Amino acid sequence: MLYAFELSGEHTEIAVAEITSCLELNGLVFSVLFLFNRCLILDICIDNNNINNNIDNSNIDNSNIDNSNIDDNNRELDENTCLGINEGIEFVLRNRVAPVLSMTHAISNVIEISEIGEKEIIETVNSVDYSKYLKPNETYVVRVSRIGDNSVLKNVNIEGKIGGAVFRQGFNADLKNPDKTFRLILTDKAVFGTLVSKVDRGAFEDRAPQKKPFFYPGVLMPRFARAISNISGAGPGKIVLDPFCGTGGILIEAGLTGAKVIGSDAQQKIINGADLNLKSYDLNTGKLIKQGGKGIDYVLMTADACRLPIKSETIDAIITDPPYGRSASIKADSLHELYVLSFKEMYRVLKPGKKAVVVSEISVEEFAQASGFKVENVWKQRVHKSLTRTITLMKKELNT
Repeated sequence: MLYAFELSGEHTEIAVAEITSCLELNGLVFSVLFLFNRCLILDICIDNNNINNNIDNSNIDNSNIDNSNIDDNNRELDENTCLGINEGIEFVLRNRVAPVLSMTHAISNVIEISEIGEKEIIETVNSVDYSKYLKPNETYVVRVSRIGDNSVLKNVNIEGKIGGAVFRQGFNADLKNPDKTFRLILTDKAVFGTLVSKVDRGAFEDRAPQKKPFFYPGVLMPRFARAISNISGAGPGKIVLDPFCGTGGILIEAGLTGAKVIGSDAQQKIINGADLNLKSYDLNTGKLIKQGGKGIDYVLMTADACRLPIKSETIDAIITDPPYGRSASIKADSLHELYVLSFKEMYRVLKPGKKAVVVSEISVEEFAQASGFKVENVWKQRVHKSLTRTITLMKKELNT
């Protein structure tokens, strides 16, 4: 099953890593087919070993998911089985993946991919059997998404032409409350499909640092903090640590994915501020909590990141932004020693096979490798003229 993810454009590599990490966490198996300009095309299927974890509690009809119809040699599926599996995938994407993503605008189920000319697009949409996507009494609407400054077909009523192709097959349009949205993504190619979910990126603006109850300069923006939280593997049932938690920005974003979060900082006043921030957000809405709302599950402590009061191999993910080149209260003799000792502590408390993401203004590969971590990826993010962040993804390999 092909799916298109429209990327926000802030950092393509991190956006892709965020998506693939969320898919893995939710038991979806995938392969990358294309990466167009800000549009990622994946072939996604369900890991049968994780089906129960992802769709058994849903309201969808799983009766069509019958593994006996799957030939182990050629993996051929009958039409009903495909429909059932597709519903399962879309349920997970809509209810588990889209709500936590931060660097994606929308997810669509791909019907066809064509060249970007008007003739090619019209031929493509006219060849589609829309009864596969719409029930007899269901309505539809057509929307076009132009990636970046793509001005192709701006003078053509392409939505109307596609809508006409659907209408001629006996279906009715509804511009206000349609049952199905057909989406044409104009990027390097024309990607035509049905909308699975749009991502509410505006919610992150409500949690901007200056809007939090306790503000301290130099913290990560919520969308970026959420992306690296997702890359680390944060999610429901996971225990996530930030040993340099500051005002709790990373912890809030990890906590809103359903993880239990633990934060430490050397300064009591900063911990007090983090506590004020963490208790202020509703787990279910991500907005300021109201009476009767459910809060983030968190624990805070004033502690030395070089000597954490945490048992070994008890943490599922670590996400942190250690101090460097800015005012910070530390207990180590130097920033170099702080990095050496804190990386050893992160390695000690992290479970084997789990990941850590470290944001810094310097390269930390040397510290990571010396502590025993395997460095899986390093990304650069230019924040402004005088600041470029380094984001390092590390893994504690399984014991041999």
